[in-house]
Amino acid sequence: MVEQLQVLTWGYQHHKVADLQALVADRGVDLIVDVRANPYSKQDSWTKEGLEVTFGARYLWIGWFGERGWRRGEMRRGLRNPSRGMAELRKAVRKSDAERVLLLCYEANAEECHRSQVATLIQEQLNGRSVTIEHVT
Repeated sequence: MVEQLQVLTWGYQHHKVADLQALVADRGVDLIVDVRANPYSKQDSWTKEGLEVTFGARYLWIGWFGERGWRRGEMRRGLRNPSRGMAELRKAVRKSDAERVLLLCYEANAEECHRSQVATLIQEQLNGRSVTIEHVT
C-alpha cells in the first residue's frame, strides 16, 4: 500500500472532456472519483456513462459524497453519507493502489463546491496515509 495520497479537485464547468483527459495524463491520476449527487449532464460526455466510456475502470462515481438534499441552484454543504462514501473510496484506493485521486464535480471554484469538503474528509479519515490536497480549479 502506498503511504502517500495526493488528492486533486477539479470542476468541469467551462471545460471539455479533453481538458480532463490532459489533466489526468499530465498529473498521472490513477482514479477519478465523481462526487456529484447525480452524475448526469446536458452534455453526454459529462454523464456517468460518458465518463465510464472515456476513462474505463479509472472512473468511479461515489454518490454518497454528493450533497444531501441537492437541488439545482442550492448549496446545502452536507454530504449524503460520508461514512459510506469513505468506505467505497478506501476499497477503490486499495484495489487500484492509487497514489493520485482526482475529485470531480461541476463547480469551477472549489470554494463554492462541496468537493472541498470531501477532500478534507479524506485527509482527516484516510488512516495510515499522508494526504495532500490541491484544488486545480
